[in-house]
Amino acid sequence: MRARGRYGESDRLHDDVVFTDSAVTDYDSAKLSDTKRFGRFFHAMLERGIYLPPSQFEALFVSTAHSEEDIERTRQAAVDSFEIAMN
Repeated sequence: MRARGRYGESDRLHDDVVFTDSAVTDYDSAKLSDTKRFGRFFHAMLERGIYLPPSQFEALFVSTAHSEEDIERTRQAAVDSFEIAMN
């Protein structure tokens, strides 16, 4: 099992995080993902000061209001949080 964005690798400015080995193509396939792992990821991100939508069925967005420092801090928090979620 690995965590991945619904659309895989992308240069888009929005995505979501699901914990699944299967491709997510619709709501039914999204419901098969590991919501407990998402919960661990979500709370680990909160502990690091990163506020995500509380459901893995919602999208994440980056905007021009986010600085390079914001993005790097979020990236590092995600690395740490993925490790927590996967254990």
